Amino acid sequence: APAVPLWLPFRVAARQLQAQGVARVVTVVPSEEQRPHSRKRFAACSIDVAAAVSVAPCLPEEDVAALAKRMAGELEPALRALPDEASIVVLDYVGHPPGTAAMLQTELSKVGVPLVVDV
Repeated sequence: APAVPLWLPFRVAARQLQAQGVARVVTVVPSEEQRPHSRKRFAACSIDVAAAVSVAPCLPEEDVAALAKRMAGELEPALRALPDEASIVVLDYVGHPPGTAAMLQTELSKVGVPLVVDV
C-alpha cells in the first residue's frame, strides 16, 4: 500500500513563509507558557520571532469580531516597537473560532500589517 502523507500544518506554513522571504514574525499565543515554545519552533525553521504576544482565548461574551479587535489591540504595542519587516503576524494558536484570522487581518491592516497567517 502507498504511504499516506503526513501533513504538518506548522511546517507547511513555515515553508510558505520561507519561500516568501519572511525571516521575522510576530506570533500570537494563547498563554504566557506558550511564548517560549512558539519562539523555539520558529527558530527551528530559521524564522526569528521578534515578539511572542500572549492573548487569552475567546471569552464567553465575545464574538469573532470582538476577539479580533482585542487581539489587534494587544498586538499593537509590540508591532509599533518593531521594524516593518517584522510585521507579519502568525496565529500560533489553536482553539480560536473560525474566521478569527480573517477578522484579525482586517483589524491589523488598519495599522499596516500586510499578512496574518493561521497555523
